[in-house]
Amino acid sequence: RQLVLARCFSVRRDRAIIPRPRYAALWTRRGEDASPGALAAKARLFSTSELRDVQCLFLLAWLGFAAREDHPGLAELEARGQGYSEDDKRYLQGVVRTSAGAVLPSWRRLAERGQVELCASPYYHPILPLIIDSDTARRSQPRDALPPRFAYPEDAEAQVARAVTAHERVFGA
Repeated sequence: RQLVLARCFSVRRDRAIIPRPRYAALWTRRGEDASPGALAAKARLFSTSELRDVQCLFLLAWLGFAAREDHPGLAELEARGQGYSEDDKRYLQGVVRTSAGAVLPSWRRLAERGQVELCASPYYHPILPLIIDSDTARRSQPRDALPPRFAYPEDAEAQVARAVTAHERVFGA
């Protein structure tokens, strides 16, 4: 319950929450304070059906025009705006999975047609200089307190190699 209240409002308020009256009302009830203590108290005040509405409205808010073109059932759910069932939630979760699963193949096709140029970033950590030597942060932030020094240049090299391998596997080049 707390997790739903903490995470399922992480959308743009002006574009995703306010235009949906039920979502806006539930967000207002939750309030601005998303601290664990506040959410623990609030979670008990939301019914299971209200939390399911929050989840479904959150998923609808994240689905874009392409998903709506591919899945006409979304229009009915959007128009209903509340009173969602577990079947509705499962349907939305399936649409999200399908939509997310189509992203990388779409980028691959765009790259193959020369419409985009793709690049890879290090596999797990995008800031290689900090892996090579965390003290490089002192160059830009000389007065900031830093954690204990971390210096693993061999890990940086492995990050790049893994990224290239994954990129080639997913995008074919």
